[in-house]
Amino acid sequence: MAYIGHPLVADPVYAPGYATKVNRLPEDLAAIITGLGRQALHASELGFEHPVTGEEMVFDSPLPPDLQTFLEALEPYNSAYPH
Repeated sequence: MAYIGHPLVADPVYAPGYATKVNRLPEDLAAIITGLGRQALHASELGFEHPVTGEEMVFDSPLPPDLQTFLEALEPYNSAYPH
């Protein structure tokens, strides 16, 4: 994602140059991003075919609390940066 100009938030491996941009964010938002301690990446649904049985396997996972907090902190900025 960093290669095409859309790095994952808090990605220390592929987007370290973007880390300095956190300093330009509002203090509360920067603190949440810095406090994540991991990439802001989550698979809400993951599916694949079992390699032995051929059974379709599908797993759902709710958003972890740290990413929920991050999304809620972004809410005021959604109107400024529409999708």
